[in-house]
Parts: sequence; C-alpha cells; structure tokens
Amino acid sequence: MARSPVEHGTEGLRPATDALAANAVRVSEARYRTLIQAISQIVWTRSPSGEFAERQAAWEEFTGQAPDEYLGWGWLDVIHEDDRLRVKQNWRRAVETGTPYHAEYRMLSRDGVYRWVAVRAAPVLEEDGSVREWIGTHSDIDATKRASEERARLFESERTTRFAAERAMNRLRSAWSVADAASAEASLDDMLHTLSEGLRLALQADEATVLLLDIESSELVVRASVGLERDLSEETRVRLGEGFAGRVALARTPVVVPDTAAIAPKSPFLRDRLTSVIGAPLRASGRLVGVIHAGTVDAREFNEEDVLLLQLIADRVAHAIDRARILDAERAARAEAELANRAKMEFLAMMSHELRTPLNAIAGYAELLAIGLRGPLTEAQRADVEAIHRNERHLLSLIEEVLTFAKLDAGRLRLEPEDVRVSAALASITDLIAPQMEQKHLEYGLEPCDASLAVFADVEKLQQIVLNLLSNAVKFTPAGGEITIAAAAHAHGNQVEIRVRDTGIGIPADKLESIFEPFVQLDRGLTRTSQGTGLGLAISRDLARAMHGELVVHSEDGKGAEFVLILPRGELARGRGGLAQQA
Repeated sequence: MARSPVEHGTEGLRPATDALAANAVRVSEARYRTLIQAISQIVWTRSPSGEFAERQAAWEEFTGQAPDEYLGWGWLDVIHEDDRLRVKQNWRRAVETGTPYHAEYRMLSRDGVYRWVAVRAAPVLEEDGSVREWIGTHSDIDATKRASEERARLFESERTTRFAAERAMNRLRSAWSVADAASAEASLDDMLHTLSEGLRLALQADEATVLLLDIESSELVVRASVGLERDLSEETRVRLGEGFAGRVALARTPVVVPDTAAIAPKSPFLRDRLTSVIGAPLRASGRLVGVIHAGTVDAREFNEEDVLLLQLIADRVAHAIDRARILDAERAARAEAELANRAKMEFLAMMSHELRTPLNAIAGYAELLAIGLRGPLTEAQRADVEAIHRNERHLLSLIEEVLTFAKLDAGRLRLEPEDVRVSAALASITDLIAPQMEQKHLEYGLEPCDASLAVFADVEKLQQIVLNLLSNAVKFTPAGGEITIAAAAHAHGNQVEIRVRDTGIGIPADKLESIFEPFVQLDRGLTRTSQGTGLGLAISRDLARAMHGELVVHSEDGKGAEFVLILPRGELARGRGGLAQQA
C-alpha cells in the first residue's frame, strides 16, 4: 500500500527527533551530575547489584579513596569495623528486596577521622519495574551525633550522680537511723543487737559483730553478732593487737582488709568464713569502748563510701554504748542495793520481833512487881522497877528508830498527809516533853501563832520530828537554860516554818552537816547516860523531805542552836484532805 505524502514527511523527521531527544537526555544528565557535585551531601549512584560501577567525585572528596579502591564493593573498607558487617547485611537486603535503605554509621574521612553519616538510598526503576540504578546520599551528622551522645553522656552522668547522691543520702540516713535505734534501746544487750543488725544491712554485709572492751582484762569480748550462725554461749575474747578486731582496736580510723587470709594470726571469730572485712574502733571521749566490724563471704572491695558510713555509725554509737554500760552498771547496782535493802529490812523486822518479845515480857513482869502481885515493894525496889520501865521504853524507841530509818532508806515508809493545824499539834507535843524539861529545870516557851495556820503533812510524822528536835534541845541544854518553839508562814506564803531554839552548847561549824548523817552523834560530854542510835536527826530530815519539806540548822559553838522545819502550807491542799483537829 502506498504511503501518503504526510507519512513520508514524518519519517523524514524521525532522525532529527531522535537526535533532539538524545541531546535532551544528555543535557538532563549533565545538569544532574552538576547538581550532585554542587550540593554539600555525598550523592552517589550504584548499580542494580549495589556496587559502585562508575566514579563518584563526592565520594572521593569525602573519603579520599581512589576509584580502584571503592569501585565494586571496596567502598565497605571505609566503614568502621564495628559497623561494617551490619551495613553490608542491611544493604544487601535492601538491594535484594528493592526497598529504600536508611542507616547511620561511622565512615572514615580523608583526614583519617571516623565521622558519623546518615545514609538514604532508593532504587530508580525502569518501565518494566526492574531496577535501573540506585541513587543515595551520605549526610555528615557527626557534629549532631556527637552532640547527642554528649547530651546522653551528660544525662547519664547526671543520673548516675543523682543516684549516687541519693544512695549516699540513703546510707547516711541509714547510719543515723541505726545509731538512733541503737541509742533508743533500753538495755545494752538490746542496743548491741540492734546495732549489729543495722550495721549489716547498712553495709550490705553477710555478718556484723560488736565487741566491747573488758577494762579489767584489756580484752575485746564479742557481745553481739548477726548474719551467720554463731555460738555465743561461751565468751569469745580477742586480745588487743591480735586478729582483725584487735588491730582495729588500736587504730584511730576504720580498717579494711580485702582478703582475711592476709591476717596472721587470723581472728578465731572469723572462722575462715569471711573473705573481706571492714571495722572501726568505738571511742568515747578518747577512750576505747569497743570495735564494730562487718564482712562478706565473697571477696568485696569496701570503698570510701563504706568507710565513711562505718565511721559515722561508730562515732554516733560509741557514746551511746558508753552511756548504756554506765546505765546498766547503775541498774545492776540499784538491783543489788534493793536486794541488800530487802535483806536488811527482813533482818530488822526479824530482830524487831525477837527483841520486842523479851522486852514485852520484861515490861509485864515489871508491871506485876509494880502493882504488888509479888508482895509489897520498898522505895528502893519501886525505883528499880521504874528504871526497868524507863529502859524498856528507851529500847523500844531505839528499835522504832532503826525500823523507821530502814523503811525511809528503802523508800517503803507509808505517809498519810493531810492538813494539820500547827498550834494544836505543837500543844500536844508540849504535853509529852514537859516532864523532861521540868526535870532539868528548863524554861519552855510556845509562842502563839495564827490558829488557822496549817501544814500539809502526816500528823504522826510531824509530831515525831518536832518531838525529836525538842528532845535533842533538852539533851544538850544545861539546867536553867531556855527552849522556845514558834511557827509562822514563810515569807513566800506557800510554806510554814516551825523553829525550835535552845540556849544549849551549840554545834561547831564543821558539824552542821554531819549531824544529819546516820549514826552520827554530837558527843559534848553532857549526856553520856542518854545516848541514842544517832538516827534521830537523819530520820527527821528524811521525813521532812518525804513530806516535800526540809530541815535545816543554824548554830554557833557555845551559843545554842535553832532547827527550822519547813513544810508545805496546808491551805494550798485543802482539796486533798480534811483538816486534822488536834486536841
């Protein structure tokens, strides 16, 4: 079939059209190559198989590799050896699947420094879907990456520092809590057990032990140990300077031994079971109190933090342990004293009973004689019977004094305080002491006081004190002397003073305090026939103090004496008891 003139014309134009198209492609590729070389990133092309097939100017500029070095798979040589295998595997997978490729890794630059790069690559496809080539970029992200790493490092450093600070604070709090808990324990044994358990937990050790110094033997005695099974049924003692604890005792600061095999001789208490140990001396006011130490079965490096923690605990508990030992000793002494007092009271009660029985019999027989059941008595015999009665009463009063003092000393004396009218109480006492005063021809004056004046006291004990003071005044005042008694409210208004004055021989200045001591008598040569137990003033002052009062004396040698009994004023306590009416 013949072609039309138009078809002839079109066919004639085809070579020219093809030439124009080819030229356009060349221009486009030239522009593409120029663009690649102009941008800052490394832009490259690779073959469908993933290899460099032609020169890459940007690659050469960055890496310094020559074409014969990077063509094919040689480009992998500049990848950091730690990243190379991963890069190769991931790149091959992308090439095989025809999927875009993304990666970050370190690549050697021409100046010999590895720099971080971000890689992006994608396949260029033909019309039939096959891969014509790969186009990719390498972006230098080293500064960004290192900045990110620095931020991460700083963050981790800050986190680590914060964690260390929190851990240090927690350990410090642990140290204080251990010390406080130990200090709060009532007994020394409880304190030491709490301390050893707290120390083991604070140092995260397998065992913790507390040893105290036995001053008499200069040995350390194990008092508490927790963590590993220990038999403390028998005392374990360590000499100063021997074994680990002995070495620690002589040190001024904590001692750390990473391997106990180095200790020679090894402390028997370690029993070859602890590998690493740390210990500190316990010192109170410069004195060695004991040693604390902790250890681990497995090897461990105790650090400065552990040393500081142990030192803090040691400094805090040393004084607490010292105080606890003193308190324990005081408790033991009190218990021993209470036991002795109990034994004394039992003995005195028994002796009182044993003495009263024959005295009562003597008094009974004397009374039979006095009333004439055995026949009439001569005047001399009646005087003898009266002497028997007088001495029997004196012996009974001595027994009562001893028993009263023993009860006061043991804190067992019962008091029944109430409001007592002073004027009535003193008047009744005057009747009791009047015969003795008349016998010695002494002048006696009871100064009047406010009838409403009252003291808050035990009636019987008040009379006992005043009667004892008057008896002493009679005893130490020569015939013809004077004794006066007066009562008045104290200047402050909440106390009452009862004063007993005499014109007797007085008391030397160096005896003013000792006369209140038990079994002390003022021997001035006047009353050798009236000697007592020496307990009267001691009992009187103790009774006054038991009733929240006091007994004091004012005197000069040769110028008489004045005893002042001070007691709470009764009006202050009307709500606690009725007013005792004294006849």
